[in-house]
This record gives sequence, C-alpha cells and structure tokens, in this order.
Amino acid sequence: MTPETITNICATLGTHPFDPYGRTPTARAQNALEGLTYYVSPNTLRFHHSRITSARPVLGGAFFLITETCAKDWDNTERGHRAVLFDLTGNTVYHPGLDATRSTKASALRDFERWLGTFDPEAHYRAEIQRRAHSLAREAERMLAA
Repeated sequence: MTPETITNICATLGTHPFDPYGRTPTARAQNALEGLTYYVSPNTLRFHHSRITSARPVLGGAFFLITETCAKDWDNTERGHRAVLFDLTGNTVYHPGLDATRSTKASALRDFERWLGTFDPEAHYRAEIQRRAHSLAREAERMLAA
C-alpha cells in the first residue's frame, strides 16, 4: 500500500495511521487502540490472563499488530502465543483461535507472515468503506422517512 492510499483510507474513515507511541508493548497497544476496541484494556487482559509481548504498526500504519501470550484454558494451566492484527476501525483482521496458539512468539509470527502473504489490505478497506457507505445510506433513508 502506498502512503497516498493509506492517507485516502484514513481520510475516508475519519481516522489516522497507527503510530508506535509507548514505552512498553502494552502501552503501545493501548495507546494505538484506545477508543477502537476493548481487546487490550487492562480488565480484558487480566480476565483472559493475557500479556502483550510486542505491539507495532504494520503496512505503513494501516494496521496494528500485537503478539500476546494468553491462557488456553480457564484455569490458566496452559499458555500459548498468537499474533493479532487490527485495522484502523479496531476490528480484528487476523485472530487465530486458542486452539491455533503456538508454543513460541516466533512461531506465532511465522504463522502471521504466511497469512499476510495471502491478505489483500486494499480489498479489506474497500469492503469496509462500502459497508460504511451502505450503513450511512440506510441511516439517511431512516432520517428522511422520519
């Protein structure tokens, strides 16, 4: 994705590219995703026995990638690593289930890199913009009908 494409997407969605602000991975994730998702909130992390091990913008700031270690069961007797990718709206784009967690952060990142080779970021945002446009059109119709 070119910087111009990312700028256009951000302008259309009324947002800005992610930046790597924060001293720790958890702080970076919470700063980047604040107001977009509850996924990295302190209460959510505590409830799921999760710890963020890395956090950074990817693809020119159009997406935000975290790696986490999380409990694979309610008793926190077994843990796994996984990568999770968020878009500019806070939605998860890549989020393996607990059964797909890996034993190391490196192997979780390898899984993500393989998936990323098949992912079309422009098509993802094209679909998101179309979804929002349809939603706004329905809302405008309701307002006019009222």
